[in-house]
Amino acid sequence: MKNFQPATLKSLLWQLSLLFLMIAYAGLPTWFGTRIEVQVRGMDPRDLFRGNYVALNYDFENLDEGDFPSHTPEELLQVQRGNPVYVRMEKQQNSLWESTEAFLKKPESGLFLLGKITSTYHSYPTTDPEVREVVVHADFGLNRWFDQKPKALELERERDRLIAEISVLSGGRSSLSGIRVQSDSSEF
Repeated sequence: MKNFQPATLKSLLWQLSLLFLMIAYAGLPTWFGTRIEVQVRGMDPRDLFRGNYVALNYDFENLDEGDFPSHTPEELLQVQRGNPVYVRMEKQQNSLWESTEAFLKKPESGLFLLGKITSTYHSYPTTDPEVREVVVHADFGLNRWFDQKPKALELERERDRLIAEISVLSGGRSSLSGIRVQSDSSEF
């Protein structure tokens, strides 16, 4: 301990401070965000490398031109992987939240999720090459829920009745706060 230098102590404190700030930054949506509940569908509950989890899919991850009413198809063709996308969420009569509209720029009001575009593609629903639809895939960082093996398997069995609890900050940043199975008394 004689060789313990002040620089070593400063370095250790700096690293611990950074670690604390990373944890605090990740926890902000959970601590201060608005809680919403969204219907999801579970997928595969286990992975040899990642452990026991439920992979989740949301309706708002796959967006087409109709989800972007304030944008033209030409604007959608210009988006690139990694660009931000915002999805406005509104509470429905069944107390669940659903996406109502998507934006390429931050909306001025309302509750919305911030995601990143992972891919875009053009589909041609007819034989006419002039008729095309633009489909945008986005990632919101809400796709995996890790749990104990028995609980992950239970969630997998109930995949059509899963509700995700998501915490959302005013800027759209969000985190997955929990997963529950919908009770029989409520409707989708």
